[in-house]
Amino acid sequence: MKKFPVDAVYTWVDGSDSEWLEKKRLTLEKYSSCHASDAASGAGRFRNNDELKYSLRSVGRFAPWIRKVFIVTDDQVPDWLDTSNRKVEIVDHKDIFANKDDLPSFNSHAIGLRLHHIENLSDRFLYLNDDIFLGRPTSVSDFFHESGKGKLFTGRRLARIWSTGLLRESSIVKDNPHRRAVYNTRRVVYQRCGRVVNYDMRHGVKVSSRTTRRELESEFPHIIRSTLAHRFRDKTDTMSTCLEAFYEIGTGRNKPYFINLFRGDLRRYSSRLIRRKRDHVFVPLSSGSMKTIEGRLSAIRKYGPLMFCINDGPSVSRERVELAVDFLEEYFPERSEYEL
Repeated sequence: MKKFPVDAVYTWVDGSDSEWLEKKRLTLEKYSSCHASDAASGAGRFRNNDELKYSLRSVGRFAPWIRKVFIVTDDQVPDWLDTSNRKVEIVDHKDIFANKDDLPSFNSHAIGLRLHHIENLSDRFLYLNDDIFLGRPTSVSDFFHESGKGKLFTGRRLARIWSTGLLRESSIVKDNPHRRAVYNTRRVVYQRCGRVVNYDMRHGVKVSSRTTRRELESEFPHIIRSTLAHRFRDKTDTMSTCLEAFYEIGTGRNKPYFINLFRGDLRRYSSRLIRRKRDHVFVPLSSGSMKTIEGRLSAIRKYGPLMFCINDGPSVSRERVELAVDFLEEYFPERSEYEL
């Protein structure tokens, strides 16, 4: 594989910051009741449990080949971050949003659409939420094909391949802004490419290209403009990571890259054959029993997947949050070069 620089980009917010909370409150007053829902603007969407610190520890430990880390935020800096380190840089929203009338933005869909405007960002980069972690030593080839194209991590092909059922609103199992954004994105790619992309992206590391994202701005200007104008998640949004991946698949430039997901308890994975390629563990703190959560954390300890996600959410109990933070401190006990 030809060598090329790869940066990492995070989007981060400290939802406990009083100034940020007041800014959010004043902005939310201008919006409708649907934007005040937990899914769109609830505290659980912005809660800070220092996940970013542990995610950076995972990058420092398991991906030392990353050239530089950019943290995109709204006039905030983690108090533990070593900003004198040239390998990490804080990027404010105002530095990447061309239209200042779109700010302040509390919409991750909108913010995600502007990441490729980060100054000096490598053309190929990894996009991580702060709840995404690497679980074992990695190389560039874990995220990029020999051709240099990014690996589009997806689940299995969805069953409704023989019809355009995925383009019907009834295909949305739950009407929330995230699922709506996936649905909207699938529709616009179908309208542009004539192909129903019947794969869902895994909630993990997303591999991205500035070149492709610039093309998307030319291909879908009105769709993107609409999302950028929404300060909070909206049911008409499109999602940047899905738009890029679905477009590449829809135009035949790239293909889905299936990554298997750990499910269930450890007993099911005693066989090497069964646990083969189970390189992603998803731990939703908002659902399942404590035993299920503990089982998935144990799987991470035992198997060291390529990536894992510990996903917070609305109404998650303090007990569950503390379980997750204790696990992260155990798994990543050593400070990274990004910390003071």
